Amino acid sequence: MSVNENNTIEQLFANYVALLNEYEQLGHDVLDRLVTYKSSEGIEYENICYEIIQHVVNHGTYHRGNISAMLRQLGNKTISTDYIYFLRERADIER
Repeated sequence: MSVNENNTIEQLFANYVALLNEYEQLGHDVLDRLVTYKSSEGIEYENICYEIIQHVVNHGTYHRGNISAMLRQLGNKTISTDYIYFLRERADIER
């Protein structure tokens, strides 16, 4: 795959599709990989990489909810812990 200033739109698009396919295959190679690990109790487990990533995301959400609930119980006002709100606030600050 070669990109230079003389490429036509069709050649650039073909290069883009080829690169996209390479990235997609790389993603499948990594995300579908079986991972073996031990828990803190020493028990061995196996999961597919994308399952572990999903767990990490969900677990972070669980803890943010716990913190928010504790703050409310202490009489404090909490803020949204949704990622989309974080992105919107960051975009507002950068403007």
